[in-house]
Amino acid sequence: MFKKIGLVGILLAALAAPVFGQTPSASITPSKEAQTCSTQEKAHTLNFGYNAIESAVGDKGLRTRLFTDVAAGKNFQLRYNGLNEVTSFDPQTYFAKHVFTAGGKKWTTKPEIVLKTDAHGLKSAQAGIKNTSIPKALGGYGWAEANVGKYAGTSAIFYGKAFGPFGVELMHSATFPYREKPQHYTEIQPYARIGEGWFGFGRAEVDNGKFGNGTYMLGLGKKF
Repeated sequence: MFKKIGLVGILLAALAAPVFGQTPSASITPSKEAQTCSTQEKAHTLNFGYNAIESAVGDKGLRTRLFTDVAAGKNFQLRYNGLNEVTSFDPQTYFAKHVFTAGGKKWTTKPEIVLKTDAHGLKSAQAGIKNTSIPKALGGYGWAEANVGKYAGTSAIFYGKAFGPFGVELMHSATFPYREKPQHYTEIQPYARIGEGWFGFGRAEVDNGKFGNGTYMLGLGKKF
């Protein structure tokens, strides 16, 4: 039921997106500087970060991604970051990354749990840490994480840098299976803000540094 709910959500969101240029991002990731809006109540606070839909057209069809970022709590927060993705509205291409973190609001390093699912259910479960101070020290925004699971260890970094209305984002992840060779995945995404919450972008998705075999897309996104 979990995967079906996630898939229905992204398909409904995709129908509201513009048809001609829509993109996914890894940004697992997977983007743009989060602008936080808070709703305070006596007992708790909800903080909303980067919530957006991105759709892109490439040689593998139309790929749509839905990003969710919400935190609950004041000084101590529980946060959920989600990426739901589908290509050409084909349920068999469904992929999702769900990240749960907990810790003090001002902590730059927090423990996390990462669940990855696909059309067949749970794909992997890992636990580790996420850090946000490293990208800031490099003059940008983003995060770095390191996790371990039953079958592999994973490290990843997401780094973005804005230049006025323009910017570029880089995401690189490395998976280290305990009995196989390491696997690498890279996304490079330049973008341009083009209106209230809207942005256009291009993205390269590359496995193991083989840019000649990469996937290249153009798309449109909307923050909400």
